[in-house]
Amino acid sequence: MVNCSLERGEREQFTDDRLADTLDHLYKTGLELLCSAIMREGIESFGIGGDFLHQDITSIKLFGMYEGNEEEMGPEVTNGFSKDHRADLKQVTLSMAISDDGGIPILGRIDNGNRSDHEANRFQITDLRKYIPALKDATVVGDCKLFDTKSIGVCIKNSFHFIPLVPERSSLRQKMINRAMEEGGLALLKEENGRKKGEKGTSHGISFFANYEAELPSGKKRVIPMRFLVIKSSQLSSRHEKKGKKSMQNEVSQREEQNSTLAQRAFACIEDAQREFEKIKKRLKLKYHKISVYIEEREVVKRRSKKGRPAQGEEAPGGKEWSLQLGMQAREDTSDDMGYVVLATNRMDLTDREVLNSYKAQYTVEGGLKWLKGSALVAPIFLKKPKRIAALGFVFLLSLLVNNLVQREIRTSLKEKGEKIPGNNNVMTSQPTTQVVFRTFEGISLLSQLVDGKLMRTVINFKPIHRRILSLLNLDKNLYLQRSLKKSPTST
Repeated sequence: MVNCSLERGEREQFTDDRLADTLDHLYKTGLELLCSAIMREGIESFGIGGDFLHQDITSIKLFGMYEGNEEEMGPEVTNGFSKDHRADLKQVTLSMAISDDGGIPILGRIDNGNRSDHEANRFQITDLRKYIPALKDATVVGDCKLFDTKSIGVCIKNSFHFIPLVPERSSLRQKMINRAMEEGGLALLKEENGRKKGEKGTSHGISFFANYEAELPSGKKRVIPMRFLVIKSSQLSSRHEKKGKKSMQNEVSQREEQNSTLAQRAFACIEDAQREFEKIKKRLKLKYHKISVYIEEREVVKRRSKKGRPAQGEEAPGGKEWSLQLGMQAREDTSDDMGYVVLATNRMDLTDREVLNSYKAQYTVEGGLKWLKGSALVAPIFLKKPKRIAALGFVFLLSLLVNNLVQREIRTSLKEKGEKIPGNNNVMTSQPTTQVVFRTFEGISLLSQLVDGKLMRTVINFKPIHRRILSLLNLDKNLYLQRSLKKSPTST
C-alpha cells in the first residue's frame, strides 16, 4: 500500500505546474531510452518471452488549436485519419508492440497525427531492434498495413520474421484464394466456440509458397521465399453473409431513392442523360449489384411563348426530352471469396495451425490500445506542448505494463498452484483480470490517531484473501500491516 498523504512542506510542492514540469523532465531525459531500459529490465526480471510481437497503431484525439511551431519539440499535432471518427479534431498517433506472453508492452511511441500506419510500422520495427536487441528470432505479427514491399523489407533488414494479413485489395490475395478453391482439400486447423452460446466455428486452411519482391531501406530489391496461408472461416462466412444481405437491401433502397429523384427530371439531350448516369454510377459504388440504365425518348408539348388564346389552326409547340431510370442485377461473383483470409509469413518451420493461432493472438495489442483509450484515458487531453503529450503517452505505456504484469503474474501463480480466487459476482476463477484483483482490495482503510503524543496508523478491513493475493503476486504479505509511528507535529 502506498501512503499518499502529504506532510507539511510537501504540500507546497504540489502545484498546478507539477504535472507539466514532470512531463517536461521525462521528455528531456529521453522517452525511448527510458522505455527501453524499463522494458529490458522487465523482460529479464519476469522472464517475459518475446517470440511473437503483436503490433498495431491507433489515433488519440486532442482538444485545442495547436497551431504548430517549427521550434516546438515533440510530435506534430495535426489532422489525420481519425480512428475515433472525429475528423474535426486534431490528433496524434500511438503505435505499440506487445509480447504474446501476457500481453506485456515491449515498446511504444507517440507520433505525428498524420503519420500513416505503414510508416509507423516501419519506425516501430526499426526501434524494436535498436532499443531491445535481446529480441532474437522474434516474429512481428500485424494487420494488413504491415504487408507491403517496404515494410517487409524493413523486417528483413532488422532480422525479424513476420506474419501480416494480406490486404483485401491485393491481387496476390485473390490469386491465392482462387488457387485454394481450385485445389480444395483444406485441412481443419481450429474448432472453437462462437460468439453466441452453443455456436461453433471452424477454420480450414492450406499453404502455398511463392517468391515475393521486397524493397530494403537502401532501395535495393530482394526476392524472398514466402508462404501464404489461405484460411476459410465458418464464422467469418456467416458474418459476411449477414452483412451482405443487409448491404444488398441498402443498395436496392439507394436505387429506388435515386429513381424517385430522376422521375422528376428531364434531360434536353441523350448525352446529358448519359453523363448523369456516369456520375450516379461513380457515386453509388455498388458491390453486390450491377447497375444498368434505361434512357427513354418522349415527345412533349411545351408552353407557348406568347400569351393569349392560340389562333385557329395553330399547332401546339412540341419537342423532345429524355428521361433516365436505373436498373439492377445481382452479381454472381460476390460470394465466392466470402469468409477467406490470407496470411503471409517467412516462418517455414511453423505448422498452419501455429501460424493461425499466432495471428489470432492479435487481440492482445488491440485490447491494450482499447484499455489505454478507455480506462486509462480518464479525461480528454489538455496539454499545451506536444512534448508533454509524448511524455504522457510514455506514462500510459507504463500503466499498461503494470496492469498486464499484475494479470500475468497472478494467473501464472494460480495455474501453477491449481487454485482459484473470487472473481466477478464472487464466482471462483483462475483467470482474474487486474480490475478484479484491484476491486478485491476496495474498502481497506488507514486509521490515523494520536496515542500518547505519537501518530499511530492502523490498517482496517485487511482480510485473509488480501494476504493470499499478495502471496500469489510474490509481494510481502505484511505490506498492508506496517505501522508508522511518528512524533506529532503539534501538541494537540
